Amino acid sequence: MLIGKLYYERLKKNKNLFIPPPKNSYSQNIYWVIGIVILNTKNKLTAKKISKILYKNNIITRPFFWPMSEQKILRNYIIKKNIRYPVSKYISKYGLYLPSGMDLTVKQINFICNKVNDVIR
Repeated sequence: MLIGKLYYERLKKNKNLFIPPPKNSYSQNIYWVIGIVILNTKNKLTAKKISKILYKNNIITRPFFWPMSEQKILRNYIIKKNIRYPVSKYISKYGLYLPSGMDLTVKQINFICNKVNDVIR
């Protein structure tokens, strides 16, 4: 089974995070990265805070890409000044990538998912 599908199966029931499904009616996820987005922000957990907690459990994550609208070169030359991009800003603050190396074992993915589900409740 693909790593992405394993992650999806183990995280999809967590109502406080979003993980893209393996496929839908118009596309199929190739899982070049395993991204999740925190949906419940009431507990004030950002992706950065979660990354630190997971790191203490030897789980290394990566932040989502910084929004193009926040990048200085685009902000100064391309992006219109009075337009806001709340979705890209949100996912850059509350999204992160989980480990996705090809040598991950099912046991390691289970461990990672258990920790993610413990932290993001």
